[in-house]
Amino acid sequence: MFETLSFVRRTSQVGTRLSVFLFGKKVGEDAYGNRYYTMKRSPVGKAERRVVLYAAEPEASLIPPVWFGWLHHQTAQPLPASAEERFAWGQTHRPNLTGSSAAYHPSGLFSVAESGTVQSWLPPVTPQDGQN
Repeated sequence: MFETLSFVRRTSQVGTRLSVFLFGKKVGEDAYGNRYYTMKRSPVGKAERRVVLYAAEPEASLIPPVWFGWLHHQTAQPLPASAEERFAWGQTHRPNLTGSSAAYHPSGLFSVAESGTVQSWLPPVTPQDGQN
């Protein structure tokens, strides 16, 4: 199933890649190999269109913060490469593993339900109103 999902994700960028090929102007590239473009033509009265072409699997969490700001029109120009330096407390990127076998499962999440130690609550049986 995940193989077909991956195929769908990759082919979802076909229209964007064609538009970039015809009307795009490359602005830069990040450490992950993602390429960022602006469109040469923009609709009248609207902000320029900014797009990203992912190097591999389209994964939005792979966009670094400096490029995220530029992509969403928070900055007019992309920040210099020196702005992408990591702080000592920063961590390397880990992909979103939700829905995969490597997803995080807190301890005890499934063990209680599987062990049978949990019993469903049943309301106490009381005589119905008007019946003895």
